[in-house]
Amino acid sequence: MKHKHSVAVLSFLMFITACSINKNKTPLNAPPVSDLELSSQIVINYRLEKKTLQDTFNTGIDEALSEEFFIPEYDLIMKLSKPDIAQVEIEGKKNLVVVPVKVWLEKKTFLTTVKAKGTLEMTFLSQFDIDSLWQLRTDTDLSFHRWIEKPKLDIAGIHIPITLISDSVLKRSKSLIENTIDNAIRDNFLLKDKMGELLSVFHQPQQFSPTLRAWLQFKPQKFELSPVVNSQYTARGKIHIQGTTLFTTYKPEQKGGKPILPRVFWNESIQDSSVIRIVSDIKTYDINSMLKENIEGKTFASDGKSITLSDMVTNCDYQNLRITASVQGSFNGKMYITAFPQYDKNAHRFQIKIGDIKFKTKNIFHSAAAWIGQSKIKNEFEKKLVFQIDEQVNDVQKAINSYTEALRENYDMDLNIRLGSIEIDKFTLYPGQIEAVLVARAHIDAHIKDLRKLSQIGF
Repeated sequence: MKHKHSVAVLSFLMFITACSINKNKTPLNAPPVSDLELSSQIVINYRLEKKTLQDTFNTGIDEALSEEFFIPEYDLIMKLSKPDIAQVEIEGKKNLVVVPVKVWLEKKTFLTTVKAKGTLEMTFLSQFDIDSLWQLRTDTDLSFHRWIEKPKLDIAGIHIPITLISDSVLKRSKSLIENTIDNAIRDNFLLKDKMGELLSVFHQPQQFSPTLRAWLQFKPQKFELSPVVNSQYTARGKIHIQGTTLFTTYKPEQKGGKPILPRVFWNESIQDSSVIRIVSDIKTYDINSMLKENIEGKTFASDGKSITLSDMVTNCDYQNLRITASVQGSFNGKMYITAFPQYDKNAHRFQIKIGDIKFKTKNIFHSAAAWIGQSKIKNEFEKKLVFQIDEQVNDVQKAINSYTEALRENYDMDLNIRLGSIEIDKFTLYPGQIEAVLVARAHIDAHIKDLRKLSQIGF
């Protein structure tokens, strides 16, 4: 699996699960035609460092306050600066920015230059929203202000009132800071662009294993966003992508044009976990290899008589798994076993239950007699024909961890994908294989430390 696209880890999660569970080495000459569209949902639980938001807002506000103003009523020069960082808080669909503003006043007279300074605290409240077409709207207003330190400027008995200074500061800085905050919100929340790039990755089907004629395509149908939850150091939220995973055993037609981004909606109750449905299979030649390794050549004895099995062949039709073997010993001939696949949901185990056992000698079929040790044969086969589904989770988890480590190093973002259970939803028998629909559950956490680096990620 090549690490082509850093944030395409969503598709990687689906593909790597299928590749890790499927153990086959060579493709079937004529695989059955499958065309399954399965419901899946991906949930990204993100944490955004508030410091990176503060840095962006503060840089913009510093630039907005860098000008020098003139108050003609009193022939005053006024300079504004930000003596400390502006505090940023996000909750729901609201953004609060508290800005300390240093006010410098200067008036030149015939004899001297008179100076004064003060500090004003301005609180701005932003309402932002994303409509179903991904259009971001922001509306920022000054909601409150107060003087922390009032400037005093008395010149030759003329007192310049603080109200005039306050009005001039607000008049000059209010719209500048409001526009700066609106622009910072728009620059930081580039969800439409990033989700559009992600959609382009999913738009074309991907062959998740070069040894298989199997193609997988994720088709997003709806996006959902949760309102932001504020905490001391981070802002948290969820992105939910509802779609279908399309599995085909033939290469789908390449799609042209740019994909249309599905609508997005707000949802306050998005679940934490992702549920991804994919298709995997157990090939009958894999089952046959297990039998050859564990049972072929084994001798079964009872009541002083014995038989030895050889030349084992496994196949299946649309209903049963069928095993044939040559029999030598107390009698010679062929053994025919009819078996039924079963899935134990509690044990996460796929197993083969033995049904009928028959023998053919001199072109005559016989039911298995007690002396042959039918129960012993049955127990031995069933013990060997067990596939523990969740045994693959650790291997898949290791592969995912190595991938996400690259994101941590290159983009200062911790992306943790923790696999939960992998279960079989349903299975179907075809000639040559048992095809299973797997349900993989995972928890995806994205800890974003630097929005500037995140914006560099390409899909």
